[in-house]
Amino acid sequence: PTYYGSLALQAFLGLKNNYNEDKYRWIEIPVHIIAYLIGSVNAIIIAATDNFNPNGSGCWYAKAPWGCESDPNIPCERGGDTGDLITVMGLTLVFLYFIFPPLVVISLYFWMKKKQKDSPRRGNIGMSIIRE
Repeated sequence: PTYYGSLALQAFLGLKNNYNEDKYRWIEIPVHIIAYLIGSVNAIIIAATDNFNPNGSGCWYAKAPWGCESDPNIPCERGGDTGDLITVMGLTLVFLYFIFPPLVVISLYFWMKKKQKDSPRRGNIGMSIIRE
């Protein structure tokens, strides 16, 4: 999800800096750091709370044995409360997929409109404004 969001950000920075990579190359390091941190922090929290257990067709955060959450007759032997973790992870994914990229694209749209308004030329001038 971090890389998906960063594509929109790199497109915006590329246009804003006239595709001069030296001016926006700096964004690559923070994007990679954030991507690794999100995965690492989630994995550490899940492992430290004994929530890395079989869950359907694979292993992910769940209590064990499988189905102990829904059946009161089966005691849960592993796994703590994952409600807050699931909420934070879900909201992070929603932000990185559905909120951040559209906000960047909307910002790009208004930046282009401002550039067109400030330009002495009228009509469809496309990329020529940006390249000036």
